[in-house]
Amino acid sequence: MKIKNPNILAKTLHSFFDNYLPNLCGMSPHTILSYRDSLKLFLQFLSQRLQLSTTELTVDHIQTKEVLAFRSEEHTSELQSHSFISY
Repeated sequence: MKIKNPNILAKTLHSFFDNYLPNLCGMSPHTILSYRDSLKLFLQFLSQRLQLSTTELTVDHIQTKEVLAFRSEEHTSELQSHSFISY
């Protein structure tokens, strides 16, 4: 399902994955998929934690405390060691 009016977070992430990583950084498709999967887990975690749908999340919702909470949760065990969340 396509969102009619994606918010700035959605637009930024789309550009990050479709343009910045492959074209400007020259990252491989496998690395990009790993980053995407890690970010997807984080956004799902954040959505549940804040009781919002993922389409309602904004850049303002991404706080240091949320990232730290995500890293301390069981979700991090699903991430591969080369994922961006472990840097």
